[in-house]
Amino acid sequence: MYDNNHILTKKEIIYLLNKIKMVKMNKKIIIGVTIIILLLIIIFGTNLIKITNIQESENNNIIKIGGIFGLSGFSSEWGEGELRAVEFAVNEINNNGGINGKQIKLIVEDTQTDGIGTINAFNKLINIDKIKYIIGSTWLETYIGGAEIAEKNKIITISPSSSVTSMKDQGYYKYIFSTWYRSDLETKEIVNHMLDNNISNVVLLFMNTAYWEDISNQFKINAKKNGLNVLQEFRFNANEVDFKTILTKVKQLNPDAIMFGVDDASSLIAFLKQKEELHMNSIQLFSESSLGTYGRDPILKEYLIGSKYASPVILDSEFKKIFYKQHTKIISPSVETAYDAIKILTTAIKEVGEDTDSVLNYLKTNNFNTITYGDKVSFDSLNGLTGVKYEIKTIN
Repeated sequence: MYDNNHILTKKEIIYLLNKIKMVKMNKKIIIGVTIIILLLIIIFGTNLIKITNIQESENNNIIKIGGIFGLSGFSSEWGEGELRAVEFAVNEINNNGGINGKQIKLIVEDTQTDGIGTINAFNKLINIDKIKYIIGSTWLETYIGGAEIAEKNKIITISPSSSVTSMKDQGYYKYIFSTWYRSDLETKEIVNHMLDNNISNVVLLFMNTAYWEDISNQFKINAKKNGLNVLQEFRFNANEVDFKTILTKVKQLNPDAIMFGVDDASSLIAFLKQKEELHMNSIQLFSESSLGTYGRDPILKEYLIGSKYASPVILDSEFKKIFYKQHTKIISPSVETAYDAIKILTTAIKEVGEDTDSVLNYLKTNNFNTITYGDKVSFDSLNGLTGVKYEIKTIN
């Protein structure tokens, strides 16, 4: 510090002048930086508002629907077909103006053919994507944890490949629907056909899943009611390819027919080949609707000639002709039911809007036109489709 009597030297004067300049420059820098920051806030803030507004506008112009399918693992044959059928329907709807002017946005998750994978898929769509409607999942009665999550969150879910009678045995699900074939009606038709054709002794042979357990139970109920004799039942695990031990035992029982069920082509081809190797071609094979799909495969068809299965009484639709022309390699029994599932759901949304309770009520109280079952079918108290007639078809 300087006292009042101190006389500044030339160097001190120059030093002080430089300090004053630096202070002024620092003030200018601070002011400049502040102005730049304010400009950036204005520019980016405006852009953020615009982006938010665009996103809100986009959200207002779309209807999000979740799709949960088995795209990897054991159920991928089924899940791939379900996804392609749903995409086919979504493109069809969007290309024709959408639903009440809104486009459908399909958000897809993979179950990985696993209970945990199914639960994760439901949680992700519900909690992160904020989905209100789901098509799926593949084989939901087997991976029932997904249904419990959807039910708890009041998410309308339509599965294209789940048995409602099997799901009924596991609990009541108000928000879960299915467009899959009815095992109670299919097995009734098969039993009646067997008796009409002098088949009196049958062996059951099914894969170990909740679905085939349901088919087995429904068949035995109908068989007992009508006096058809079930000699014995055999079970096998997923991906099984060695059936010789089971088939040898079946041959010794000498049944008139085998009622069987398998979920994948590799197990099916192994079963059919080994049946032929053991000279059992005289024993008639029966199954439910999915067998008809496998009968379209050239390799499998060779071994399935003469086999019989239950199927809805319907005519070939334009959808099938177009779809299978585009997807020649898909062998999925649930293609048609997946297409119907998304069409039924979007019909309900179109008629009553996006409110969940309104859509739920519409599904429960209206008839629908389908490619799988024909026109004027409806959901019954089990949330499965009723008003459907079945017949026995032969692969030839």
